[in-house]
Amino acid sequence: MIAINKSVLIKLFITLTLAIVSGCFLGLFYVNSCSSGNSEDLLPPELEIRDNMEKVLSEIIGKPAYTIDLENKSPFDYVKESSKSVKDLSARDNYILAEHKLLNPTTSIKRTTQGVVKAMGVNQTLASIRYFGNNEYFGEEKSESSFVQVASRFYYSNGIDTVKVYNGSLQNGVASYTQEPTKIYTYNEYRLDYGIGPNFFLDYIVSSKTVLSQSYDGLVDGLHQYTLELQVQMCEKNYMYKIKKTASSNDFPVFKSVKLVYKIDDEWNMKEVKHFEEYGVFMPMLGKIDTKAELVDIFEYGVDFEIPKN
Repeated sequence: MIAINKSVLIKLFITLTLAIVSGCFLGLFYVNSCSSGNSEDLLPPELEIRDNMEKVLSEIIGKPAYTIDLENKSPFDYVKESSKSVKDLSARDNYILAEHKLLNPTTSIKRTTQGVVKAMGVNQTLASIRYFGNNEYFGEEKSESSFVQVASRFYYSNGIDTVKVYNGSLQNGVASYTQEPTKIYTYNEYRLDYGIGPNFFLDYIVSSKTVLSQSYDGLVDGLHQYTLELQVQMCEKNYMYKIKKTASSNDFPVFKSVKLVYKIDDEWNMKEVKHFEEYGVFMPMLGKIDTKAELVDIFEYGVDFEIPKN
């Protein structure tokens, strides 16, 4: 039997923590039982995986895509003018519309995430905040276990092609950071390294190519609840890069399953997303480590939040 020492466990949980709390729970799932991951991105380009919004609306309202002018009218106006509402649409289409609203905010947005990732008999608690307000984006992630306490932050402003990233230390839930950023990126450099832009609030690509099954679960606490089972060979297109980066690995992790349970209101405001993950992370000497994660994102709108400064 392979001896598992503390340094190996620390490296494992640093890898999982930095990847998961920042919105990256996905990996490339081409094989179930191989002893190593895949070092190349064999997935199609992101634009080929996502659904074009004009095409989505065309199917919803029953009109040709060329008649849809999103520069002068919002997707939500088109849906409402067709006398349709949230209840008339699929789980997939409602998720796509909610994501569009998050990417085009008209008010402040705050997303808080909490959860646990389990591997090798150890629980790692996760907590993060992502915020938009006054044209500024801010994110902070913290994670603790008996082996690892880590924290990180980013800052990004619309119209300024700079993303500042800070790595910090964590003690008793309180994070400490240096005055100078650990690294400064352009927006595109950040996306290439982390897989997801600093202005994104949702972690998965949901489209006609990534949904295995979908259902409407009814009203829960006055909100519309839906369940999506995702195709792990497609939905992870962006996020697999973050795990690969934080693991300092040549291999992408291997995912077994991804399920989302989300809630929205009648205006397509995303209110909650629950993530249920099963995947394998590849570690030197240990091979594939089976891992499970359960996290919950809570969204608030029009809230005041003071972005902390280092």
